[in-house]
Amino acid sequence: MGFLILAPPIKCTLVTVRTARQGEALEMGKLTQEYRDECSTVLMDEDDMNRLRVKEDAIVKVTTKVGSVELRVRPTMNSPGVIAVPLGPWANALIPTDTSHTGMPSYKGIPAEVSTSMGQGITSLDKLLGDLYGGA
Repeated sequence: MGFLILAPPIKCTLVTVRTARQGEALEMGKLTQEYRDECSTVLMDEDDMNRLRVKEDAIVKVTTKVGSVELRVRPTMNSPGVIAVPLGPWANALIPTDTSHTGMPSYKGIPAEVSTSMGQGITSLDKLLGDLYGGA
């Protein structure tokens, strides 16, 4: 019987972004599979991906102090230690709601942790909305 040795989680900084793919998908509609696919992605430095021992399209768990989601990972040219999640329901599940009296939460510079997924798959939109609104 073999053992799976997971890489330790990586501490990082989360920023939210708009991507070109997201913009194209948005033109087709927020309920399209293309939009869901892009918004359920985390962009990560390749060296960080190697430290986590994951390849492109692997599923990883991103956690902040307010929640966690499972996302597909794609390499990008971010600085090491910085991850980017396209704005949308998955990013919103990670963003603290505190506004520091500005009326707008901070979408940049959020402490986060990325770990190897334990086979849960990408967090579904139904689950995100159910958690938010108390549904299924």
